[in-house]
Amino acid sequence: MKKLFTTLFIVAGIYTASTAQTKGQTAFGVGFGVNDSYASVSADYSSGTSSRLDYNASLQAEYYVSDNFSLKLKAIYDKKGFEGIYNDVANAKTVANADFTFNYVTIPLLVTYHPGTEKLWYFNAGPYVGFLLSESNSYNHQSQKGSGYTSTDYGADLGLGIQFPLSYKNQRTKFFVEYGWQVGFANLLANSDNSANMVRQALGLGIRF
Repeated sequence: MKKLFTTLFIVAGIYTASTAQTKGQTAFGVGFGVNDSYASVSADYSSGTSSRLDYNASLQAEYYVSDNFSLKLKAIYDKKGFEGIYNDVANAKTVANADFTFNYVTIPLLVTYHPGTEKLWYFNAGPYVGFLLSESNSYNHQSQKGSGYTSTDYGADLGLGIQFPLSYKNQRTKFFVEYGWQVGFANLLANSDNSANMVRQALGLGIRF
């Protein structure tokens, strides 16, 4: 991991202000990443949860409102979920090692700050809304939208990243690596006295052009 960050710092230092986007420009991109998500749940619903790994894929557009600030809109196919001990109150059962998967289309709208003149590093912050496509689990194997879960999630999205051109000749096309963190404010459990809020962190990479 230290070697990875050292390499990124060295590459970042090679490029100068000629790589930067400027006010009025628009960039588009595609990205892929690994999700590490879990649910913060009430004790009645689960005796304990742990995170699970999955993936995401995104399309994005970024408009520079000034030389250092931009608005970034993403559309993400987002696989989230959690593992844990599920308390089936209705059937008076406790299920160990239950695995829950939620497939979302997540749309964050982010204010992005690019410090300095080179604008290699950037920081994101803004709200997101997520639309549940389907849910599945290892307990009763539901695989359709609904099944007692809220169809719309929303919350906060924070992140940081680094981007640099693929070559000296093509300064506009850039490779990026970024870390993102989402915390959901909506209760995943529809019409329930219990609560569950999704939390997701992701490490991704992609191309902007």
